[in-house]
Amino acid sequence: MKRVLAFLFTFVTVVAFAGVAWAEVIPPGASGPGLAEVGPVNTTDGYPVWYRDKNGLRLQSCVAQADPLCPARGALPDETSPVSFPTNYPDEGFYSLTTGNLDTAGGGRALAALALEQAFGAGPVSNGDQVTFARVRLRITNARDGADYKFTTPAGTKTVQTSKPGIVFDTEDIGIGGKGDFSGALGGPIGPFLTWDTFPGDPALRPDASGKNTYVGDGTTPHRIKGSPYGTNIFRIEGPGINPNPGADACPSVPGPPADCVETDLFTVQGKLATNSGVTAERATYSRTSTSSGNVDVFASSDSGSQSIQAADASAGNGSFSPTSLVGQDGRYFARIAFEGSEPPSVVTITNSSDVPATSKQMQVADRVSGKASYDTDSNVLSIDAVSSDAAGSRTLTAVGFGQLVSGSLKSDTQVPPVSVTVRSDAKGEVVLPVEVTGQGPRSNCGCRSSRR
Repeated sequence: MKRVLAFLFTFVTVVAFAGVAWAEVIPPGASGPGLAEVGPVNTTDGYPVWYRDKNGLRLQSCVAQADPLCPARGALPDETSPVSFPTNYPDEGFYSLTTGNLDTAGGGRALAALALEQAFGAGPVSNGDQVTFARVRLRITNARDGADYKFTTPAGTKTVQTSKPGIVFDTEDIGIGGKGDFSGALGGPIGPFLTWDTFPGDPALRPDASGKNTYVGDGTTPHRIKGSPYGTNIFRIEGPGINPNPGADACPSVPGPPADCVETDLFTVQGKLATNSGVTAERATYSRTSTSSGNVDVFASSDSGSQSIQAADASAGNGSFSPTSLVGQDGRYFARIAFEGSEPPSVVTITNSSDVPATSKQMQVADRVSGKASYDTDSNVLSIDAVSSDAAGSRTLTAVGFGQLVSGSLKSDTQVPPVSVTVRSDAKGEVVLPVEVTGQGPRSNCGCRSSRR
């Protein structure tokens, strides 16, 4: 059952959201109009280090203890102490937050909020429950019941009716996926990231002594923006009785006589440029033909820019190989590292020393298992053959659900073959083998006759 959590919504320049509206899950790798890539997961808080839009702009989540240019976030349990996960950490934060406000007829208020947000699926801070999503929220108070209101925002247009007497309220959250999957937000309507129209040259967005562009807006000042993929860098509402001053033209960008319409081109924008790239440990497997030496293959990923990434032996004793640099290309990093000793390394640490502070991930080292599985329909026999990359060790290979392989092979009588077979090694390696089908098999005997005229 889908669950909608409690939310806090206030009509102020900066909008705070508490809770997550569960919504459509976008398949991993799907892409919306403006976001292109999600970065590695940060070991400190379990969220992506950055999101990148299709213009190459990378933003990080902004949850600092006291950052006047990133004011929107959940409250800290102790606002006088630095952020620390999970004991002193906000229940929500933003990679990007853009809000527009309007006065409407009869003392009503309207708001459009566009956010790339981080939160926790069940509400309170809990490791393992991290989620991210793209949100577009629209609201009008003191609206006419049953009327259509057309919203135009930097994320496109949408027509909405009142959801309860006098209130138009619509929220679309896209991107909440499975545990550890933060790619769904790429399919949402957020992006390219919206910025002040004076970015990147505005000195107000460079608050530190480095003189570098650090922010895309100051989080509080209403400002003109740029970045809408539709060219609609405005917040406009068209609908009956929406204009608080019917005699005045409240939508100067709409041609023709004054319409029943209000608009603004001023938004508050919050977003901080990502300074770190992070690193993802993809795979670490070993191979050897003798008990005194072998190789470890280390795979990692990070930003496609120039990164200094190294692998080091993190096993007890750490003596099988010296820290070694990985070669990078298009965000992929790799090294084949020779090791020495009677046992292969059990753990490697992969470090991106280009980050400040350096980012590190640890990964268990496993052997590499390969093989083949086939099913003969004539004999009804499933055959499994597999081998470990540890040719010097006495490895035990087990086909899950079928038993242990003997000398790398196993045969099993079965009337119905599985689609695939998982073979595991006692050195932590694993492979999923698709089952190839051979043989003629029994002929159909349905007693059917063809009909001819």
